[in-house]
Amino acid sequence: MLNRSDSQPDKVVPMRSQTPGLSAIVLGATVVHRWFDRYRGVILGVLSASTAPGQLLFLPLLANLTVHYGWRIATWAIAAVIAVAIPFVALLMRDSPRQLGLRRLGNDQDEVESAAENPIVAALRALSDATRSPAFWLLAGSFFVCGASTNGLVGTHLIPA
Repeated sequence: MLNRSDSQPDKVVPMRSQTPGLSAIVLGATVVHRWFDRYRGVILGVLSASTAPGQLLFLPLLANLTVHYGWRIATWAIAAVIAVAIPFVALLMRDSPRQLGLRRLGNDQDEVESAAENPIVAALRALSDATRSPAFWLLAGSFFVCGASTNGLVGTHLIPA
């Protein structure tokens, strides 16, 4: 028999839905940077937009599992999907096109191995460059408003959208 805390999806679903979203943005940017020289904005937009169909499919299913069977079963379902996906990812995914003998899309020349730069320094340098652009501040502001209203008001206080 389920106790009351097992049947409250509002306690678990916000955490479950935000964590993949946070990692998807970074993963998408990394994939685009490593695999594409041309059409980077379009590709990143497509990858970002592809999260919506996944949410439309999985979140109602997880909410249904949580309501009817409890949050533990929903969590085990997620773990099972991940366990099935890991071998495919390990066998089929590559870090860069070079591992397959290919070039990045839009790059007509062979790439030269560059010296490894400290990733923190590189990120801070890129952020410093970006803050000089008005487009950066427009995007940062719009993402702030969207994130604050969605995750802050809807997710935390359960105010309906």
